[in-house]
Amino acid sequence: AVAGAFLAVDLLFFSANGHGGWESVIANLVAPGTRILVPGTGHFSDGWAEQVRAFGGEAVRTPYVEGTPIDAAAVEAALRADTAHTIAAVFAVHTDTASGTTSDLRAIRRAIDAAAHPALYVVDVVASLGAVPFGMDALGVNVVMGGSQKGLMLPPGLAFVAADARALEV
Repeated sequence: AVAGAFLAVDLLFFSANGHGGWESVIANLVAPGTRILVPGTGHFSDGWAEQVRAFGGEAVRTPYVEGTPIDAAAVEAALRADTAHTIAAVFAVHTDTASGTTSDLRAIRRAIDAAAHPALYVVDVVASLGAVPFGMDALGVNVVMGGSQKGLMLPPGLAFVAADARALEV
């Protein structure tokens, strides 16, 4: 990446809440049998994993302790264990609304890179966008999904997804 350069992304809008944004991401990235790493961070990571399974994907989970951020070392360990690179993406919830816990997205990106794993990096920013700094390109995120409610403090009903060229190929 070049300092100051921006990724070319497509921005998609949906008449939906955050769950509708999740569904859009899953419907476009998860074919039946696709393995997705959904690191544990609380209620919303559990929900995202459940929705992955409902679409026929396999949700690989990392353990978590209520009120603690995503364990980047557990993400790295799960990806290192996946020597055949069958995990297609890491779906991370930036801030779990139920616990108020915000995870270190840069640490998760470092974990993916340290494992030398080709998984896409997908981030849910429904509760965090507008409340804490977020830079898709600076963090090496391939797909970001959010919604108008929570962090942006607008009425629910607008979900959005930004996807880079690598994600759009999938």
